[in-house]
Amino acid sequence: NVTLLGGDPGGGKSMLVYDLAARVTTGKPLPGGPPRAPRDVLVVHPEDHDSVVQQRIAAADGDPDRIHIVD
Repeated sequence: NVTLLGGDPGGGKSMLVYDLAARVTTGKPLPGGPPRAPRDVLVVHPEDHDSVVQQRIAAADGDPDRIHIVD
C-alpha cells in the first residue's frame, strides 16, 4: 500500500509517520488492532536526514534495521 500524508509544517506529520513505521517494523498493533508480523518500511524522500529517521524510529521502539530510505 502507498499512503501520502500532507499538511502544514509543525503539525506532527513526521511524528505520526515515525510511530506508525515503528509499529509496522515490530508488529506492535495500532490502538484497538491485532498484533501483526513485523514488516519492512520504505521511507521515500524524508525531510530529516537518514540518521535522524533511524534515531526517531528507535526512540519510538521500532526496528531501525527494517527502515529503508530512498532519496
